[in-house]
Amino acid sequence: MGTEWYKWLLIAAILAFALPAGAGKAHPFYISVTEINYNADTKGLEISCKVFTNDLETALTKANGKKPDLYADKDKVMADKQIAAYINDHLSIKINGRQVALAYLGFERENEAVWSYLESRNMPLPKNLEIVNSLLYDSFEQQINLVHVTVKGERKSAKLTHPDTALQLKF
Repeated sequence: MGTEWYKWLLIAAILAFALPAGAGKAHPFYISVTEINYNADTKGLEISCKVFTNDLETALTKANGKKPDLYADKDKVMADKQIAAYINDHLSIKINGRQVALAYLGFERENEAVWSYLESRNMPLPKNLEIVNSLLYDSFEQQINLVHVTVKGERKSAKLTHPDTALQLKF
């Protein structure tokens, strides 16, 4: 089978994020994409997470008992707090065996998706990364989390399918 699964998953992810799903409507794929880049100049991690807006609203409502409207500017402060807490509970990274503190920077909407941004500074060059990603697993059993990590120009990717949450990458 080789990399066939990855090709089909990539096609599904492109279709899922490119085709309009309609706010609040169900869609056939439950996919998140997490990009982790090590910036050698700042010795920091730059992290972005992309999820469908309505899926994130569902997860935040379940976690907090209060539904944020990620399309409304009036809810931005509440949404920032909820998203920061949610990501902190569902995404963790260790570099070379040491837990990384992630600082939430904010989020932005892009069509039917939300990008959330995080960073961590003063990190050693990653040789071994341990990542735990359970984003949206508490809301969707069909959830797939794609993780892409780039260190010194070398990019590695992995797929986590519910209930699998952990992966390890060596550079």
